[in-house]
Amino acid sequence: MKYSIELSIKIMNKIFFLLVAISCLPVVAQQDSKEAKRICRALFPNKPGDAPNTVFLFDGKTSHKIYLSGKAFSSPVELPPGAITVFFSLSEILLPEELKPGLPSMTIPARVTDLYLLASSDPGNKLLPLRFNPINVNDERLKPGEILWLNLSKHNVNAKLGNHQFIIPPMKQAISPPPREGDGYYPAKFIYQQNGAGKFHKALNKTWRFQENSKSLGFIIDSGGRRPEIFTIRDRRTTPTPSTAE
Repeated sequence: MKYSIELSIKIMNKIFFLLVAISCLPVVAQQDSKEAKRICRALFPNKPGDAPNTVFLFDGKTSHKIYLSGKAFSSPVELPPGAITVFFSLSEILLPEELKPGLPSMTIPARVTDLYLLASSDPGNKLLPLRFNPINVNDERLKPGEILWLNLSKHNVNAKLGNHQFIIPPMKQAISPPPREGDGYYPAKFIYQQNGAGKFHKALNKTWRFQENSKSLGFIIDSGGRRPEIFTIRDRRTTPTPSTAE
């Protein structure tokens, strides 16, 4: 159990540093960001058993209750437009004066109107032992039908999704295109090169379901054994989120 908790914390730290790099990537400037509906969805990948199931996000005016799952995105939350700083707490906050110093917070640039909030463990924070990192998934960054892959392992991973083949280097990220046209099923095959050297070994060979209006995050995680754990979490959208990109 102790090994599992320590492994979860190490994985979450890897996610934090990788997402810092991702959040620094350039995005296309948008002229109508003030008019765009801003939607966020939360996720706690590799969530440890003692983590809270719900938190409150305070956007400066309103508190939003968010369910944190390691298996699925939370229900969408609409946030105010413009550059804002949001805060997270275990209890509902009604007024800015109720904010306690040290609560986890996050700044969202005005240009980002579609984002994921990835939770990770932060044992040093006594008020709420979590940190949150934003991932910009505006349509010019991640289009419907695409998957943003986060390789949190030490292995080179070669993936073939449908007819598209690509490599995800260790501790890097990549975006894979839609694996097929229209909703349906497709083959997903992965091989990996242990610690980035030597021959490739079989990692995963399955059939996955595709929804053309959905965006997804893909994770490659060291499992404590030789073969990495590989999975995706789909953001099941019934209709495409309008893009404000030029």
